[in-house]
Amino acid sequence: MHKKVEKVYEIGINKVNEDDFILDQNNNIYAVIDGATGLGGLSGKLASSTIKEGLLDDQNQGTLLEKAEFANKLLGERTIELTNIAALSHLPKEQRSSCGIAAVKINMDQNKLEYIHAGDCMLFIQYTDGSVRSLTKDHISPLDSIAITEFERLLKTNLSDLSDVSIEQAKEILDRERTGILDLLRENRAKLNTLGGYGILDGSEDATQFIEYGIISLNRVHQILLLSDGLQIPSASWEETAGFAFDNGLEPLSKKINDLEMNDLLCLNYPRLKIADDKTGILLTF
Repeated sequence: MHKKVEKVYEIGINKVNEDDFILDQNNNIYAVIDGATGLGGLSGKLASSTIKEGLLDDQNQGTLLEKAEFANKLLGERTIELTNIAALSHLPKEQRSSCGIAAVKINMDQNKLEYIHAGDCMLFIQYTDGSVRSLTKDHISPLDSIAITEFERLLKTNLSDLSDVSIEQAKEILDRERTGILDLLRENRAKLNTLGGYGILDGSEDATQFIEYGIISLNRVHQILLLSDGLQIPSASWEETAGFAFDNGLEPLSKKINDLEMNDLLCLNYPRLKIADDKTGILLTF
């Protein structure tokens, strides 16, 4: 069994932490879940907390994939109930509560690691020889980069004379400027659970077609790393981020990111859509 479990769970710039996590050492299930609030719609906390609840439901037995499908169905039912609609398809995609996830189930008896993935949460393995393997791909990043590029252009055009601002002032400014890219954000949300877009858990039947799933051997596995996208080092690749976490741990990773964010409140040096995202990570060491 793993010798050490590290966890980071920190709220970002908003009032509610829309991330969630699972540390179920009895059943050896671990997950990071990144909720996304609908544009003018439901809170991302609905999705992240419901998916967590569904995965941990004692009546929800089976493979990790089957557990995820059960949890996703539960999210659909909750969404319909809360919005009083006849079917989830009646609620536009951009208004739905949704979430990304990276989750693992460890079977030491069979020496296997079962995993599921959706969205921009990431899962990495480090082997005893130091090599790192990514089991997931961030399909949201290419779409986000389009919106971030346009947001950066707006900020540099409109904020060239600003320098010293407080966190509250910066948040107000960014919220105002973000209205200039709402159409881009809506276009991106419209691509969820579509070919050429990205997979995400939103309670729809389409979501189950985009959940990535696999089983690998635990042979020579030294560490397992699960991260929400808030723990990606600004302007660094996922691979660089994972390498830093494996070498230094989750707390130093979080501190590094927080320092960069707090010294760039207007998101000009490290282009991004908000000052600080929620941050969730789990690091298992064998």
